[in-house]
Amino acid sequence: MTRNTDQPDTGPTPTIRLRGKQFDAIAVLNGWDSDAAAGRAIGVDGATVWRVRRGLTTPGEKFIAGLLLAVQPQWHFDDLFTVCADASKTAS
Repeated sequence: MTRNTDQPDTGPTPTIRLRGKQFDAIAVLNGWDSDAAAGRAIGVDGATVWRVRRGLTTPGEKFIAGLLLAVQPQWHFDDLFTVCADASKTAS
């Protein structure tokens, strides 16, 4: 029996992207002078911060929650992230 692996085209894949310029400004305000320092404040590895900032990977649950906890109550989800209808689009 052959399994049909053809999947219908579901269109663009929505994703969450970090607002890089906003993150950089917040990092300066918080004294995060490196991705490693930001990672310690957020609770993730500095390499994860580096990849998310450059759009090489999408921010995961731990990154999003950690960043929001680190910068509350001044900053909120919409200040830091954008929801893109298409994963190939990036935010700055």
